[in-house]
Amino acid sequence: MKNHTRKCIVDQKVYPINNLIRFTYINQKLIIDKHFDKKIGGRGAYIFNDYEKIQYAIKRKLFNRAFKTNISAFAYQNLAIEVENLWKNRKKESQM
Repeated sequence: MKNHTRKCIVDQKVYPINNLIRFTYINQKLIIDKHFDKKIGGRGAYIFNDYEKIQYAIKRKLFNRAFKTNISAFAYQNLAIEVENLWKNRKKESQM
């Protein structure tokens, strides 16, 4: 069985794929591949599954380099909201 790894766009370190979150840029939208099911096509960018690293990537607009395009501020705002909601849900689930 292969041990798949990818590089995190924040710290440039290589991690096992199950420790990362995949982001995709399709139709002018940044999308989180939450379930890592590979059904979302397009180029992927990976970030270690850590809230601070994801916020850093949004703040520093690291997805522009990863996707080799100029991503709109609106797409970054929507992603920030989606990440915030995702983390709130994770906290609720872990407290149950």
